[in-house]
Amino acid sequence: MRILLIDDDKDLCHLTKTALTKQGYEVFAFHDATTGIKHAQNSKLNLILMDVMLPGVNGAEAVKALKTDTQLKNI
Repeated sequence: MRILLIDDDKDLCHLTKTALTKQGYEVFAFHDATTGIKHAQNSKLNLILMDVMLPGVNGAEAVKALKTDTQLKNI
């Protein structure tokens, strides 16, 4: 399973990525929504975990942007 993790809290992001990786998941971690969205649009993902309170583009705005991409509508 391929998981995209977007969280500006670098320590929490690292802990979450480490825990998920130990469980066998492939995790791509980013600390801002803009970079995470670009990665999501160019990758095949199974799950996106995203903080709501992100700097710049917040989580709600990022979800709207991701939903416009037909490849990501079912995530």
